[in-house]
Amino acid sequence: AQHYHPPPIHQPLSISALTMGEDTTATATATATATTIASATTTTTTASSSLVLSSITVGGGNQKEQLKGQQQQQKLSDHYPLQQQQQQQQHSNTTTTSSSKHNNNNNNNTNSSSSNNNNNNKTSSSGVAVEKVLPRSARLRHPIVAPGFGTQRDLERLSTDLGQPIKVIQAIMSSKGRGYRRRGSVEPQEENNSNKTPVTNNAWAAFLTEAADTNETTTKKEEEEESKTTSKRSRRSTTTKEEEEKQEEIASSADDTRRVYDLSCLKLNSTSSEPQSKKAKKTDTATTNSGVLAQSGTLDSASIGRSGLSKVLQSYDLIIPTLLFPLSSTIRFTKVISSSNAVHALALTDDGKLYGWGRNEMNQLGSGTGIEVSTVISRPTLLTVDNNNNSIVDAAVGKHHTIILDGGGHLYAAGGNKLGQCAINRQTQEMVTSFRKCIFQDEDESINNISQIACGESFSIALDDEGRMWSAGSSEFGTLGNGETGEYFIAANKLGFANSFQFARRRLYAHAPNEKLHSNSKAKVEPMLGEQDIRFAHVACGKHHAIAVEAPSQQHNTRVFSWGCGNYGCLGHGVQADEFRPRVVGFFSNEPHKASMWRSNPPVEVAAGASCSLVRTRSGHVYYMGKHKTNTDAVMRPSLLAELAHNSHVVAHMDAGSQSVAVSTKNAVTILWGQGPHGELGFGSKKSSAKPDFCSALDSCRISSLACGYGNTYYVVTKEDAEDDAAIEKLNIVDDNAYDELDKNTQINKKKQKEKSSTTPGKKKGSNATPGKKKK
Repeated sequence: AQHYHPPPIHQPLSISALTMGEDTTATATATATATTIASATTTTTTASSSLVLSSITVGGGNQKEQLKGQQQQQKLSDHYPLQQQQQQQQHSNTTTTSSSKHNNNNNNNTNSSSSNNNNNNKTSSSGVAVEKVLPRSARLRHPIVAPGFGTQRDLERLSTDLGQPIKVIQAIMSSKGRGYRRRGSVEPQEENNSNKTPVTNNAWAAFLTEAADTNETTTKKEEEEESKTTSKRSRRSTTTKEEEEKQEEIASSADDTRRVYDLSCLKLNSTSSEPQSKKAKKTDTATTNSGVLAQSGTLDSASIGRSGLSKVLQSYDLIIPTLLFPLSSTIRFTKVISSSNAVHALALTDDGKLYGWGRNEMNQLGSGTGIEVSTVISRPTLLTVDNNNNSIVDAAVGKHHTIILDGGGHLYAAGGNKLGQCAINRQTQEMVTSFRKCIFQDEDESINNISQIACGESFSIALDDEGRMWSAGSSEFGTLGNGETGEYFIAANKLGFANSFQFARRRLYAHAPNEKLHSNSKAKVEPMLGEQDIRFAHVACGKHHAIAVEAPSQQHNTRVFSWGCGNYGCLGHGVQADEFRPRVVGFFSNEPHKASMWRSNPPVEVAAGASCSLVRTRSGHVYYMGKHKTNTDAVMRPSLLAELAHNSHVVAHMDAGSQSVAVSTKNAVTILWGQGPHGELGFGSKKSSAKPDFCSALDSCRISSLACGYGNTYYVVTKEDAEDDAAIEKLNIVDDNAYDELDKNTQINKKKQKEKSSTTPGKKKGSNATPGKKKK
């Protein structure tokens, strides 16, 4: 207290003190104590910076100081006349009480009144008297005219502090801070009780209401009723908002289901056995050009992907694109088929026939090869299918199975069926030796003709002529697109999955509406309500994932969907996470500022490698996602191949293999990049290329179809005019001696494997000990 320095005499009244009503009794007491310790000749009158409604009498000192203190006291009294009257009334009541006590105790009236004044006024020895500060409940017994228990004096004080006329302050307060009223909420009714706190949603009014004490005139029962009413109103408004959002979402999804699709790209040119080439003239001839068959890589399919790769270049190692048939051959091919996990390939002719070559250890090429069934078919061989002599219009291959599509819209499969990938509805039959008709789950819907087929390593996906998706095979990684894997324990350390042994219709789709496309954070994936009738125009399968492009429609932009294994970002969602349902790739849909660009240049075709995906647009631009080289970074979202787009390359065909990517342009340019340990890039002695590079051996050659396999790249080189003939004459041709040498090498390898298996010592019955060690 000796070091106490009193604050200035008078400070402007703060709004917080006016509304919240701080209890300043302790402050007034500290001020009186400090004045007592101070010198009597230099007495100073102090007041708290908060709203301290006290009167201070100054005694002692010179006349100037006393006059100054009286003037300050008069100013306070003039500014707060209402509080001054209250203090005087309280002082008179206290005096009367103390006088009655004096008469009962038979004491001196003067001493009794003096002691009573000391108790109420707490007069110090120096003559400074500090009156007791009234509580807020006592000060608020005046008519309330504003929210937050505001009185007329409060409005006048706000007018002075804010520098605004009293009418402006009254207009602001008359709004009662309601703010906006939500749809469905009940507007509060006006009541006659002016002391009741008005219902407000405004932050300022909420602050005033929380800061003010409970008014004495408002009972607990009224407060409980008011809280119940408010809670019911809030619950009612929240429920209404949720229902509105749900209705809007269903309405928007219903709007999507009403898309009018253009399915002309899915309709087959023929539903009879009439060859495809005769019908091609009626449609787009650019996509049905026929030509000759070429391949780069090795013809020794038995050595691909296996250890002990010979570094000596053999005659059957095709390090540049080489023709598989002599120029004198009259066979013309329209399409070549392979996949990133397959070491066998198929080729369609213009008269609806099918050729196949490569591995055949699981009879994936069927038994009707015209020669003895072998584990390896070195040269393209005509395959026979028991399908009422219908022409073959499309096909797809997996690691150990093959599915073909005939002109009647039916599917036939052969090869490994351990996980149901052949879709013949036989769980116990692990191998299909000859082509058998595929089974569909819903007989009523299976009458629709199938228009496209694609195969992964151990699953198959088909599109009918209405663009609806069907899938069969392994459900691991969510490749079936049915929303689950159905995994279960077969043994303690072995998992099984709910595989599908027949084609079943898939109707579940997902999207991430709040996906952040410029970050790799995982977005919340939600099911697409009401969208159970999405139609696709094209589908492609990688090793364990699939990607599809939606059929075009006039009212909406074309979307791209992907699902399955998400390693290396091959699904294009920015994260390495598996998707069990076809999910919208946000890059092609979720950016509003690119909507006009996708409307004029929509995605039209997709392709998939082992762990990468490609999307081609109408203008020939290619977007890449995933990874196909071991020593490069993964591309988590679709990225434009700038090397092609910025050099005016219009891509017409594209595909991806296990470690390579190949594209052909309309300018008769073929571009490849990646890794080619078997010579699949066709660059000669060059085994890899980090960036896209030209295949000089195919200069001036128009490519009508290409496919990337595991260790090989296949082409159909267009042969229709003299310029095509001149370009084809520059290509090398496989010599018959190369085929003979390959056959001899294959027979030698078979004998070595048999001898190795026969000389390997077998285990004795009931013993797991190795030779040379005694059994304990």
